[in-house]
Amino acid sequence: MESTDLAAHLSQRFGLTDLVEIGHGGMGVVYKAFDPALRRHVAVKQLSAGAVGADTDDSGGRNAALARFNSEMQMVANTRHSAIVSIHSSGVTDAGSVYFVMDYVPGQTLADEIRRRRERGEPFTVTETVALLRPIASALDYLHLRVKPPIVHRDVKPGNILVPEEHSSFEARSLLTDFGISLTPDETRMTTLDMMIGTEAYTAPELYPGRSHGADTSQHNQPTASSDNYALALIAFEMLTLNTLKDTMSTGEWRGERPMPRLRELTVAASENGVRDELSSVFSKAFAEAPAYRHPTASAFIDALSGADSAQATTRTHVPPSGDRATRQYVPNSAPMPMQPNYAAPPPHYSQRPMQRQSSVGTVVVASLATLLVLLLVAAAAAWFLVFRPSWSDADAKIADAFPGIVSDRENGSGWKGLTCGSREPSEGQDARIVCASESASVVVADYGSRENRDSRVSLTDPEGLGNDACTIASAEVPGSERPTYALLPEGNLDRFALLISSANAKSDRLELPTC
Repeated sequence: MESTDLAAHLSQRFGLTDLVEIGHGGMGVVYKAFDPALRRHVAVKQLSAGAVGADTDDSGGRNAALARFNSEMQMVANTRHSAIVSIHSSGVTDAGSVYFVMDYVPGQTLADEIRRRRERGEPFTVTETVALLRPIASALDYLHLRVKPPIVHRDVKPGNILVPEEHSSFEARSLLTDFGISLTPDETRMTTLDMMIGTEAYTAPELYPGRSHGADTSQHNQPTASSDNYALALIAFEMLTLNTLKDTMSTGEWRGERPMPRLRELTVAASENGVRDELSSVFSKAFAEAPAYRHPTASAFIDALSGADSAQATTRTHVPPSGDRATRQYVPNSAPMPMQPNYAAPPPHYSQRPMQRQSSVGTVVVASLATLLVLLLVAAAAAWFLVFRPSWSDADAKIADAFPGIVSDRENGSGWKGLTCGSREPSEGQDARIVCASESASVVVADYGSRENRDSRVSLTDPEGLGNDACTIASAEVPGSERPTYALLPEGNLDRFALLISSANAKSDRLELPTC
């Protein structure tokens, strides 16, 4: 459909005027338009026929694809996050062209800024990278963990991250969108009958056929929350080194076992030289072949990246300044040393010396007593810690090790959201049980020893499937409780455990519970 026909359709349906193309790529064309009723600009994305997911000659397949598109647009339009570009409406023209209308964000894409930095040879610092990507990480976690059913973006890349102008009305430093504007001519896109869409330079390894945790078929595997998060880490790597990870290896390596490049051999900002080892550790985890070994969320990756920068800042504060003037800055409140001895005071007499000697002995005694007191206090604190914060028993330790984000590292310690955790007598069929509780909430974790034993003793009515890339969870409300209570039964390597969460907001709290 020509833009003139689209313009006529948008004018008739929404009253939009002044349609101007602002970008195009494999997914379609993006236009800027004006809404005279609201006195604002909007963006309109017209999708290519291939992006919809079915051949236009197959009317049945086309109709099914359009119905799925409308369903997805309705779901995305109901998301509310400060770092996600809002979708206002979507539709299909009489000629069969699919489009949606969304916020217009004045500014640039992150791809624009990366390209300019590459031309100038100025990599982003860790601080800059964290500041620009933290809102995107928050948006991804919102889509993956808070929206039900979860939404997987499927095409996280610099061209789909918008950086608003400094004085725009958007509060987020960056925004996630789905413009799909191709800024490089050699981008390779992958499309299957299941509408899998992505850009190869920002594709996780498991999405290739036959790869780790992938299917041994010719069809590409479906993107997941972990593949979105992997793409975010690829963007951070590119910002810090001005190289895409894909460009550091051969095509065979990229589609096979990806080697982790040595950051010492790549360009990073001069101020980041001291943090290369920390960055290597962060990216080694982010780029793990198996999704289960990566950072559990996008924000967890950004926190790790920020932690690497904090480690460097701490190191910098311990480097003594050079130069005499800088040395004096360490003691700005100290009095200047006298240049000559002060002979105005009378010299000490012999009769005074025993008093001085007595004072020195007294000082030594006081110091010894102070040291003894400190040792006693330390011993008392250690004894208190061992008595009131003992280590978990062997049986309870299996629960604590399996759920470190929920259970404290020692008994009577502070667990998830400050809940106090303690061992409880196991119920029938349980090997161990730990309860973390406060006046307003509680979490119970029980170890049944095996999945067979757990499933024979715990049953859920109309369970709901929850989960992320680490595990899948069956969850259902427990009726008859004084306050809302939900059971959670993890799958996979945690399938021997069962959890109960009880709080006024248990239905939403269970989605934040770091079960896996």
